Amino acid sequence: VGVMLIAKTQPYVLLDPGAESNWLHGLGSGAVAWLQGLLGLEASGENWRALYILGALPLALILFLRLGMRETRRFQASKSNPLSWRESLLRPWQPRYRRRTAIVTLLWNCVHMVTAPSVVYWVIFAREDLGLSAMQVGDIVFWGYGGGVAGHFVAGWLIDRIGRKWTCSGFYIFAALSIVLLYQVPTLWGQYVFMIATVFGFGAANTATHVYASELFPTEIRASGYGWTTNLMGRITEIAAPVAMGVMIAETGNIPWAITAVAIGPVLGALLVLRFAPETRGLTLEEVQERI
Repeated sequence: VGVMLIAKTQPYVLLDPGAESNWLHGLGSGAVAWLQGLLGLEASGENWRALYILGALPLALILFLRLGMRETRRFQASKSNPLSWRESLLRPWQPRYRRRTAIVTLLWNCVHMVTAPSVVYWVIFAREDLGLSAMQVGDIVFWGYGGGVAGHFVAGWLIDRIGRKWTCSGFYIFAALSIVLLYQVPTLWGQYVFMIATVFGFGAANTATHVYASELFPTEIRASGYGWTTNLMGRITEIAAPVAMGVMIAETGNIPWAITAVAIGPVLGALLVLRFAPETRGLTLEEVQERI
């Protein structure tokens, strides 16, 4: 729903009538027209609400996973001594777990400090500062996310070979450098190359951070710890950073240097990982809890 609203309100996402198109836009338009026909609607650009049906697909997947997947043995064992909802909710903030809660929360805020404003302002930067067409913007985004998705798989492979600390901190630094270069290299090919590198780097960094968010909490409070750190407290900068960026851009009129300023976030995150985060490579979840 949010993506659909953004697409309708962001003037640079959708092509203007009669504007130059490309194969990607044509493919998307054809898919939407097919879906509208499937729903018995007239194939028209005005019936964009038909896209909401796409939101039902993840819901159907959740239902399938809920009915078709088995719980882990660790979770089944933890049910023999269940916690009350209040205790489960508050235990991540008890002295024993407070340090790891703070670490994961800070890491997510360091990442979101730059990823949130970069998503908000890149299209504006590409259209107004670089003068790219809507076709070029769409093509860069497609190849950036299509190629950059490999970062998730590379990170998953590396964390079990060189460890969580080096994978997480290394990709934090790589992602910070990539996004700075994305905004500092004004050529068309530079935008392609560094968009792929940026998505790759932050995809890998996010994967490594998700591993920490999952491993550092015991089974009985893993969901609560993950929820507090990843979905709530870790997203403060995701809201605050774009606002701060808007103020900086209004004052300076310079998007690239505003992005460069907030790119310090992942660098700080890398230092936090190296200094405070434990190395959990090769350890079972029980061993992790014993050592931290």
